[in-house]
Amino acid sequence: MKFAPPVCPLFVPASRPDRFEKAASSGADAIVIDLEDAVAPGDKAAARMAAQSHGIAGLPVYVRINGADTPWHDDDLQALNNTALAGIVLPKADEPDVVARLRKMLDRDIPVLPLIESARGMEARQALLSAEGVLCAIFGSLDYALDMGCVAEWQPLLPARMSLVQTSRSLGLPAPIDGVTTNVKDLTQTRTEAALARDHGFGGKLAIHPAQVEPILDAFRPGQEQVAWARRVLEAAGSGDAAVYIVDGAMVDAPVIKKARDILRRSK
Repeated sequence: MKFAPPVCPLFVPASRPDRFEKAASSGADAIVIDLEDAVAPGDKAAARMAAQSHGIAGLPVYVRINGADTPWHDDDLQALNNTALAGIVLPKADEPDVVARLRKMLDRDIPVLPLIESARGMEARQALLSAEGVLCAIFGSLDYALDMGCVAEWQPLLPARMSLVQTSRSLGLPAPIDGVTTNVKDLTQTRTEAALARDHGFGGKLAIHPAQVEPILDAFRPGQEQVAWARRVLEAAGSGDAAVYIVDGAMVDAPVIKKARDILRRSK
């Protein structure tokens, strides 16, 4: 699919349309209007109406609908049928057939981002991410840890993260998006976890508060030293990408040249 997933999508509750404008001005490169966890059962209908008429312009807007095993799932899809959206975030994703059914109900070619947040979903990741219309995976680290009975910290969840990164890569999909940092006041933690996600092959990270946006974007944005190094590499290589060169005393070959090109692409 010819869509680029966001680096820092920011969640905003659909039940709080008064926050839509603030979310859109946060600097995030996408907004996720949440109909699921952030909305109480009694508020689902009103939240659905707010998502229909979100009024967010100039930014990609995604909606996290309710899961396929809930009584609100079909109503969400029917309500969003004519809403301008960049894609649908599918929570509790563990059945590949749900992706096809979702797209059929919406009756249009809309990207789907499966949220992998259970052992069952992780086991089904190959089939889920192979489904037509999938843009990229999102790792629901908190629910996954709950399902696994482990703590939601980096080390216990590292095997799951790397499995998701590897499967995405093997299928030729964009890198997955990592889960949230729940401490919205500790922005150093947010940036540290975003940098860890970047270093482990993720392409972005979810934000749940506007203050988290800049630390996440900063972590995924190549630094000045990286950009300068990438330029030196490409100047040495010229138009080639197979020969071996020496830059800053280190060997440069085809993989390093490709890395330099990626750094310059992400710096724009």
